[in-house]
Amino acid sequence: MSYADLITQAIMSSPEKKLTLSQVYEWMVQNVPYFRDKGDSNSSAGWKHIMVVEVLLSKRLYSSVRPPLVSTVNKDKA
Repeated sequence: MSYADLITQAIMSSPEKKLTLSQVYEWMVQNVPYFRDKGDSNSSAGWKHIMVVEVLLSKRLYSSVRPPLVSTVNKDKA
């Protein structure tokens, strides 16, 4: 499963179908076994950076103009 797939899964699990980037991080740590021990700031910088890049590059994900809402799912391209 790709980062884009995980981000999409996190967003779709939200009632509003939107999450802030920090909410996506929280979802990853709580729901993906690989990330459970990688939630602290020392061990998370690398994968969090990859998540930001993935949101910015993915055709399925949008990046909003203003934080904190940095991503939503484009249902037409998902």
